[in-house]
This record gives sequence, C-alpha cells and structure tokens, in this order.
Amino acid sequence: SKYRPPFLLPPTMAKCQSNGKGWDSTNWDLNTQQPHGGQEWSTIANFVEDFSVTTNYLGPPRKAIAACATALQHIEHYPAANFEPAHSDLAAWLQPSDPKEISSRLMLGNGASELIDLVTRIGAHVGDFSVRSAQQYKEYERAALASGRNLINDPAKGNMLAVVNPCNPTGEYLPIEQMK
Repeated sequence: SKYRPPFLLPPTMAKCQSNGKGWDSTNWDLNTQQPHGGQEWSTIANFVEDFSVTTNYLGPPRKAIAACATALQHIEHYPAANFEPAHSDLAAWLQPSDPKEISSRLMLGNGASELIDLVTRIGAHVGDFSVRSAQQYKEYERAALASGRNLINDPAKGNMLAVVNPCNPTGEYLPIEQMK
C-alpha cells in the first residue's frame, strides 16, 4: 500500500458530513482539528461563497508581494519566543510614560486562533462557558471545550462568555448599549 503519514486518516475514515454531502478531509487530523470552510472550498460540489474566513479573491496586491520580498532580505531567524523587541516596542508605543507597567498585560501570539486558545486556557476564569450565538466563529467554542470547560446555554451562569460582534458569519451586530 502507499505510504500515508500517520496524521492522515485512511480514505474510508476521512469523510465527514457537510450539508448532507460527503466532504473530503484526508488532509485533516480529525482527532485534533476541525475542518474549516476556508481550507476545503474546492472540494464542495455546491460551493457558492465562503464567509468563514477573510480572503481576497483577487489575490494579494502586487505592492504587498514586493514588500514581502524586500522584508525577506532582513529575516535572519525565526522570531523570538518572547516576541522581543516587538513586545517592548509595542508597550512603549501604547504607554510611553511607563511601558513596563503595561508590558505585563500584553499578550502577543501567532494569529487569532493561538490568542483565542491562550486566553481561553490561561487568561480566563475557570469554569463553564457559553456563546452568544451558536453560529458565531467556532474557535472560541473549540478552545473552551479543549480546555475542559462545559458549554452551557445560560450566559448569566457561565464564567466565560464569548461574544463575536459583529457575528461571523451571520453579520448580526449588537450596539454597545445592548452588549452592556
């Protein structure tokens, strides 16, 4: 048989349901990842639009590609795990009078999903959680369940409430007074 890396499921096990149709997830470890619309749009027969991710159907701007090419010349190694000097520079920019005071309250990460996971696991109160909308961006729910929290339906009784405003993907928006 063909070599298959251990993190890929055999083809017979690698189908999950999406809108009642089989969905090819052979490139996913379904034990640790959830399929996301942005990755597999080309395999969905009835695909029309994908609002689950922020994408640019025109591709990246030429000036952005040129800027990346220029920046690559200055990359010597992977960024430091402590995010320095970016962390200190950001603290000094946010609070020039006392950057050390604000520095301890800053959390930098490698994208939104990592930060959502970190805040959910170590930055939020321990206990049950709820979400404002069952349709909202699922990363909050995934991170909370992965950290051992229980999903409850009553936001008033939970220790953590995830609110995405405006709601992605529905676009529903709550004014600030309603959110309070």
